[in-house]
Amino acid sequence: MKTIAKVNGDNLYLRLLTEKDVNQRYVEWLNDEDINQFLESRWSKQTIEGVRDYVKSMYDSPGNFLFGIFLNEGGRHIGNIKIGNINKMNKFADLGLLIGDKAVWSKGYGTEAIKLATRYAFGDLKLNKLVAGINICNAGSFKVFIKAGYREVGVFKRHSFYKGNFVDSVVVEKCNLDNIVDKQPLWVNKNSSGISLWNKAKKIIPGGNQLLSKRAEMFLPDQWPAYFKKAKGVEVLGLDGNKYIDMSIMGIGSCVLGYANDTVDAVVKIAIEQGTMCTLNCPEEVELAEKLIKLHPWAGMVRFARAGGEACAIAVRIGRAFSGKDKVAFCGYHGWHDWYLSANLSDSKNLDGQLLPGLSCAGVPRALKGTSIPFNYGKIYELREIISKNKGEIGVIIMEVERHKKIDLKFLKEVRKIASNIGAVLIFDEVSSGFRISIGGVHTLYEIEPDITVLGKALGNGYPISAVVGRKEVMEAAQDTFISSTFWTERIGYVAALETIRQFEKNNVISYVKDAGNRLSAGLKNIFKSSGLKIEIVGLASVPIMVIKEDNPLVVKTVFTQEMLKRGFLASNVIYVSYAHSKGIIDAYLEEAEVVFNMIAASIKKGKLKEMLEGHVCHGGFHRLT
Repeated sequence: MKTIAKVNGDNLYLRLLTEKDVNQRYVEWLNDEDINQFLESRWSKQTIEGVRDYVKSMYDSPGNFLFGIFLNEGGRHIGNIKIGNINKMNKFADLGLLIGDKAVWSKGYGTEAIKLATRYAFGDLKLNKLVAGINICNAGSFKVFIKAGYREVGVFKRHSFYKGNFVDSVVVEKCNLDNIVDKQPLWVNKNSSGISLWNKAKKIIPGGNQLLSKRAEMFLPDQWPAYFKKAKGVEVLGLDGNKYIDMSIMGIGSCVLGYANDTVDAVVKIAIEQGTMCTLNCPEEVELAEKLIKLHPWAGMVRFARAGGEACAIAVRIGRAFSGKDKVAFCGYHGWHDWYLSANLSDSKNLDGQLLPGLSCAGVPRALKGTSIPFNYGKIYELREIISKNKGEIGVIIMEVERHKKIDLKFLKEVRKIASNIGAVLIFDEVSSGFRISIGGVHTLYEIEPDITVLGKALGNGYPISAVVGRKEVMEAAQDTFISSTFWTERIGYVAALETIRQFEKNNVISYVKDAGNRLSAGLKNIFKSSGLKIEIVGLASVPIMVIKEDNPLVVKTVFTQEMLKRGFLASNVIYVSYAHSKGIIDAYLEEAEVVFNMIAASIKKGKLKEMLEGHVCHGGFHRLT
């Protein structure tokens, strides 16, 4: 026989229900159409006798734990939560929630009850996983499960009968990570954290890591978790066991399907088993080239690499080889290579307006001065001036199609016209914009064709792969120059890219991330309007960017990141939306963001914003780390 277990929380407690707990008020809940509309028992009128029999059967059953939810203050019974259908062999169970007292709806008690039941299931019952199926029309229940740390894992089609129709049920789950996640590697000090490991890294790795955008100083100096043990969907597990929802850069935009996507990982595992490197070539290289040409009908040939920056360098080399001219006019951010950073040899601020200010060109040969010249998006007169001052010398024009500013079709068409008139190779760098609002490059949505387009980031959903896709006559110039690397022939990137594209086509991913991004942007705009904060939303539909126009934008950004981290979110001013960002996750994020932005707005009005800082202000560009 079960003991009458009690699980204590901050505002309420759970206790196993007995027949004595069944009263008229309890039965009225079950017969109230507002409350029972999602219950299987709604089809028959409930009686005290019938409910007592049910409660007794649950109490007597070793595979079910029916808890009442009681307020700490006054002990009022407000609802029930059940850990049911326990599978002792595989250590999982179902979880069901009912908040019957309408007076306490929307007060957060549902979320707390789920957390308490989950704690009991994982701690006392030693279960590894809890699963809940939620009627897709029951948005409130879905939201409280997500806020309690559950994640959406799938949908049962036409699973529930609701208001005369069969509707889908959303499946959410939570795993006991203490039991299933690998223990910390031996080289990580058990008492350490991401913060201390980052401080150690800066002493033995120049810059701390391999990517400026992942430096802790770009987010929250001295407080950012910096390293992860595990990432799945949009959930991240830090070194100290803290769990976060990623509402930030999502692997710098590389994981549109979400972290560790099951289908992509599955084909990668097969490739690993069959061998990823060989004296011979992998056939997937040819298959991916054919697929990318099909997605970009104007193109005829493809070269591959592993990173976006090197792919841009390949594209520029091919463009110079084809045109026979050295100078490059560019607009936007295109990586770290000498051809690009050489722009700052003429003026140390040439690159400031492109994306990242303060980029140093130390080590870039002075002889490259004047070979790469920047122009700004939408300002066609700047490009014309470059052409005029460098007559017959511009061989390549490379630019991002869309990033912070809304696409300017008139501008792009004029750039295309200028490139054709002067015999320059036009390159569209779609490393960041590709696979964001179309399958392939953004330009495919419009009647504008470049000579080369560069794809990367999202192409392999986290596995390294990039592509230089171009017109056959232009790409043939690659054979007149030496472009070659061992690991560009490695198999994993190709199979990952092919499966990623298949998933985009099968699941209409582009439509989903655009809609999710628009929902996110609309919610943020409402927050900024109601709080009075001077913050604007720009960028692609699936990559909302908050442009902070308050007096101390980096302070605002730092405080926002700091406070959202406390609430379990990895957050910044840029959000790369993924297919794994469910409606419930977005709504939970917006709910917490509203609280934080209101706090920031109140502090600004009082002139006390900086008092909210618990560490240093984040960096806004390139800085030497000490």
